[in-house]
Amino acid sequence: MAKSDPGNASWQRNLSVSYNKIGDVQMKQGNLPAVLGFYQASLAIREQLAKSDSGNAIWQRDLSVSYVRLADFYRESQQVSRAEESLIAGRAIIARLVVEHPDVPQWQQHLAWLDRRIAALKH
Repeated sequence: MAKSDPGNASWQRNLSVSYNKIGDVQMKQGNLPAVLGFYQASLAIREQLAKSDSGNAIWQRDLSVSYVRLADFYRESQQVSRAEESLIAGRAIIARLVVEHPDVPQWQQHLAWLDRRIAALKH
């Protein structure tokens, strides 16, 4: 459906979620070569959605989640510096959401969680 109507943002978002979920399954199965492709496919869709509507907080959060998924892959692949770069990219998005939506505690919680993940990589 997403291919038949690439302008349908809802279908595109659903496809990106599916790519992440498949990547998660591949990660749990230890199939790291397959993981990266699924996470990158999800990221590409989410970058387009976030770019098309920078005011859509959900799409911005989704993009941050894609960076976290990539960080998980890089960490598992022993690419710590790339994992850190991905987490920092995800953190920047959430930090912007905290500023834009100070009344939403979930953004502040997510930011603190990302800070802990970044700090954990350095140990």
